[in-house]
Amino acid sequence: MASLIAVPSYAATGEWPAREAPDPTKIEHVVVPFSGGVTLDQAEKLASGRSAVVGYRVENDQVVGEYFSASGQSAADYLAGFRDLYGTEPRIAGLVIERPKTEQNARSAPAAPAAIQTGRPDFKPAAVPAGKKAKLAAATPEQSAAAASGGAVALAANGWKPYSVYSKTKRSGVHQYFDMTMSWTGATSPANIPVAFGLEAGVDLYNGAGGTRGSVVPGYICGPNFRDQFIAKNYNWYSWSTFSPNGDLSSAYPYADLNDLFDSCGRNAMTIGFEYPQRFAGDSFGMYEVSTHIDAQIGVTSSSKLGGGIQQVDNGNCVPGVSLTDCMGTKQLPGDSRLTLSTDRGWIADPNKCWTSSSYGDVAPTAVTCP
Repeated sequence: MASLIAVPSYAATGEWPAREAPDPTKIEHVVVPFSGGVTLDQAEKLASGRSAVVGYRVENDQVVGEYFSASGQSAADYLAGFRDLYGTEPRIAGLVIERPKTEQNARSAPAAPAAIQTGRPDFKPAAVPAGKKAKLAAATPEQSAAAASGGAVALAANGWKPYSVYSKTKRSGVHQYFDMTMSWTGATSPANIPVAFGLEAGVDLYNGAGGTRGSVVPGYICGPNFRDQFIAKNYNWYSWSTFSPNGDLSSAYPYADLNDLFDSCGRNAMTIGFEYPQRFAGDSFGMYEVSTHIDAQIGVTSSSKLGGGIQQVDNGNCVPGVSLTDCMGTKQLPGDSRLTLSTDRGWIADPNKCWTSSSYGDVAPTAVTCP
C-alpha cells in the first residue's frame, strides 16, 4: 500500500540534553491559548519571560499537534520536519505549560486559562498540498472495495471501528517515529462512537518487566529509569501531530496520552487520543481518515516487543482547564477495542517495523516493508 507518513529528515547533530521523566501524579500539561494563530517565531517571542512553558500547540486546518521545546529540539529542526511531513507551516495556537497538580485541582476543575492577546491578525498558513496528502493517504482502492462489499455485516458487528489501520515505527538518527493511519471506508463510522466516549490509538512497546507504574508496594515498584528500557521513551517527546485530509481536527481535541500511572513497568504506550472523534470530518462518500504521528526520543534498547490497538475511552470527567490525558478513560464499554497487533504474535521492532490491519481487525495483520 502507499506510504502513509513520510519520515521527516531532521538535521540531528547529536543527542539533545536529557530531561528527567515527569511524575504523572505531580505535574500536568495545560494549553494557554492565544487570541489567534501566530508563527512559531512570533510564539517564541510571546513565550519569552513566561515561566513553565514547555512547548507550543499547533492548530492548522488539517493538522493538530504539539511541539515540545523543552525536549531540547531546536525550532529550526522542528520546522524542517513539519514542512517535510505536511508541506506547510505550523499555526501556533497557544503555549503548553507544565504545572504542578494540586489537591484543589484534583477535587475540582481549575478555571480554563485566559487567552494571551497576540496583537496580530490570525496567521493562516497554506493548506497541506495535494502531493503531501497523497503520501499521507491510507486506504487502497482494493481495501475500499472490500469494505463496501461487506458493509451490512460490518456495520452490525463493527459499527465504530476503522476498516483498515496502518502502523509504523521507524528509527532515524535520534528520533523514533510512530505513525498510524485509521481509515473508515463507508460501512462504519467514528460517528457511531457513543457521545460520552473518545478514542485512543497507539503502538505499545513491551520488555517483560514486572510491577506497576506508580506502585509503592514492595515487589511491584518499577526499576530505575524504567521508561527508558525500550526502543523509545514515552515521555519528553520532540513532537506529536494528527492529520485529516477532510477538514479541521481541532474540534475533536486531539491529545498526547502521557499519563502511564497504572500501566505495567514493562509497557511503554505511544498513544494519541481524541476527546470527540464523533467530530471527525468525512468526505462526500462518508469515508473518514485520520493519521497520528509521534516523534519520540530513542530508548536504551535496540529492540522491543510490539502490540497495538484502538479503544474507546470515556470523556465524562473532562472539563475545560483539566489535562485530557488525566481525565479520559475511567470507564470502558463491551466491544470497545480494536486490535491492530496482538502481543501473542511476538512481533519485534528492532527498531523498525510496519504493518497493516484490515477487515476491522478480524483478520491477521500483514507485515509490510517500511517506506
